[in-house]
Amino acid sequence: MSIKIAQTGRHAVLAIQGRFVFEMRSEFLDAMRSVIALPNCDAISVDLSATEYLDSSAIGMLLILRDRALEADRQTRITGSSGSVRNVLTMCNIGQLIPLD
Repeated sequence: MSIKIAQTGRHAVLAIQGRFVFEMRSEFLDAMRSVIALPNCDAISVDLSATEYLDSSAIGMLLILRDRALEADRQTRITGSSGSVRNVLTMCNIGQLIPLD
């Protein structure tokens, strides 16, 4: 997995490529901290369009991001999910906590 960070205006994007699994926890948490620390950032999107697979720990990491973003007064959103990744997010009712596009 690799994570790319981009910021356009007041919006930041964490783009996750490959397998989003427990072994990537440290990399994800570092990226999350970097994005939350960005000045003039009001919203954070997690782009899963290039994510092939995610496990239950990835769900937990997304919820940690949501909680930390709320503490920093930032909105979160998940974009680009499809196929089995979208199915896992739907089965876990993530859309109840983090909007899915």
